[in-house]
Parts: sequence; structure tokens; C-alpha cells
Amino acid sequence: MSVIAVLVSSSLIGFYRLSVYLYRSQSFSSTFLNFREIIMSNMSIESISSCEIAGNSNYGLLKPKSPDLSQKSEVVCSFNFKEAVPGVCFVITGVILKTCERFSINLVSTGHKQDIALHLNPRLPQNYIVRNSKINGSWGTEETCSQYSSHYDLFRGHKFSIEILITESEFMLSINNRHFGSYAHRVPFRKINGIEVKGDIKEVAIDQLYRDKYPEVPTQDILSYDETLRDDVKFVVPYIANIPGGFTRNKSIHIIGRVKMLPHSIAFNLQQSPFFWPHPTVPLHVNPRFGGGKHIICRNTWKNGKWMKEERTDISSRDLSPGREFHLVIECDFDCYHIHLNDQEFAKYMFRCDDNATKIVDTLNIAGDVVLKKVYLQTRIYD
Repeated sequence: MSVIAVLVSSSLIGFYRLSVYLYRSQSFSSTFLNFREIIMSNMSIESISSCEIAGNSNYGLLKPKSPDLSQKSEVVCSFNFKEAVPGVCFVITGVILKTCERFSINLVSTGHKQDIALHLNPRLPQNYIVRNSKINGSWGTEETCSQYSSHYDLFRGHKFSIEILITESEFMLSINNRHFGSYAHRVPFRKINGIEVKGDIKEVAIDQLYRDKYPEVPTQDILSYDETLRDDVKFVVPYIANIPGGFTRNKSIHIIGRVKMLPHSIAFNLQQSPFFWPHPTVPLHVNPRFGGGKHIICRNTWKNGKWMKEERTDISSRDLSPGREFHLVIECDFDCYHIHLNDQEFAKYMFRCDDNATKIVDTLNIAGDVVLKKVYLQTRIYD
């Protein structure tokens, strides 16, 4: 016990001296913030698997106990409509106050029960967004995201744009013109007839429009190897790129990156069209998963409105693990895809879309807990 006490005491003294030094050098605050940014940037952003496109991971240490909608309870802006149908989209714009702690957007049923079908609640100090529903006066289970992607950031004193699209099964959410995630319906969407905005924001406007596709995807073509060598090339996640001419037998896709330190999953999709809704056909879905202490890679196909039977393989920590760099290659053959991981063939995945597999793939979609270094298309010339 005396040895433990000495160790604890010396550790506290060392921490105190470090704190005093940082304080005196006026760098404690910035050092702490930099440390926080490093930790948060390595946390899981969203969970993506063959069964779900999520953003639904719960981080109990970050979640406050109170379900309060915002620091201010008054309605800043509201809008009523007759009926919600798939394809109806609401675009909420405004300016975040410099003193903002949180604000909320609620899609509500304005009848006797006044249920909240969607409670979208950005909380700036915690740096995540809560999604929830209130049914018969009771809150459900919160869905949270550990952090925003750099493209979804909401800044105090800056303008914002949040888009909420109603589909048959879920809400699709976009923040600052980038897809953020989805939220499955807990209240029948046809009962929704109002939207309310509350909290620490100003100059709020609500626009209603109709979409037949979602989201608005920026157009870019997948690069060649030589193009990736340019100094100005940066790869952001989610990464969505066109594959010129389709993904045919003479082509292979190379993905070089690093798994984040606290990952949940990654998704590499070869799909038809860059849109999330209506759900595209996905001839190949490669899905590394890291939850539960066991690492696996799943392969699957989405067609005719559903996922097919998964193929699963365990992966070793040498091949794909938190913090480790990897090189994934997907090569198209006559009747299958060859999947290589770190210079070794990992799996062979037979086509499940009949003869159209090579013809319909026109998009590469990468999402999840990965930092991308290079993504390029290689074309092989056969004799």
C-alpha cells in the first residue's frame, strides 16, 4: 500500500507541475483543445453495415441526462402543412448565435397527443447531434453521433443549412449540403403536419420542396494513380465518385487509408448511382466491422429492395485494425470480384446481379471510420 501511495502521490505532483507550467506559458487551454480534437477526430462517426446505414451509436459518457430541447424553450420559427408524403423535404436555414449551446428542430403531430416524430438537436459543447422521438409524452431512446464530420460542422456565429427528407421508412438528414445520416420512423410519417425550430439561433427560415433523389451529390470522377500524386488532392469521407465507363473486367480500384482509432465499421460500395434514396442497387458491399472485440469483413449485395445473404470472414489484426494503414484492391473479373488486402487475395465474391453486374456499377461510395490517403482506378491492358 505504501508503494501505491508513493506512486499516486508522485503522479499527482507531476501533473500539478505540468499544469502550472502550461498555465504560466498560457498554453494550457490550447493544449487541452488540441488534445480533445485528436481524440474526437479518431472516434467513430457513424456505423454502416449491411443491415443499416446508421449514425446511431450511443456514447453514454457524452450524453446528458436531461432531454431538454434547448437552452431556450420558445419557438423561433414554425410552419404547418397538410400532409407529409415521401419526397417532401424541409430546408431549415439560419445563423447560430455566438452564445449558442444547442438548438432543436422538431417534426410534430399537432393533434391531441402532439407527438414529436423527429427531434433533431445539435449540441455544440458536446459536439454531436441527438435524434429522438417523443410519443405519448415520453421520450424514446436517443440516437447520437460522436462528432460531426468536418463537412457537417456547425459553428457559432455562422450560417447553417439543415435538410430533412421524408422517405417511406426514415428521415434522411443533410447538414450544410452533405448527407449526415438517417433516422427510422417511430411515428407514422403521414401524421406529421408541423415543424418547429427552437433554441439559440436567429434569422431562421423554413422552405418546403419536393425531391425525387437524395442527396445533392457533387460530381467528381475517380482519379488515376498519377492524379493522386498532386499536392492539392484531398480525400474526404464520405467519398463518392463516378467510375467513367463503368467497373468492367479490365479495371481495379485501389484504396489506401488508415482505420480510425476507435472504429465501428467501414463501408466500400460499388453501386448504381451516387444517391442514397431511392436506395441504389449495390452489386458489391465490402464492410469491415470492429465491434464486440471480433473483427470481420462482410460482403453482400443489395438488389430488389433488400440485402441478400452475407458472406463473413474473420480478419487478423495484421490485416486491418484500429490505427493501422491498409491497401485494399477490388478487381473485376468475368464472373466475380477479387478482393485483395495488403497484397494478398482476401476473398472472391461471385456476381449476384447476373450479367448486368459490370454494366450497372458506375459509382464508388466509401463511408465510415476511415482516413483516406489515396483512391484511384487502374486500367489493365490485356494482350
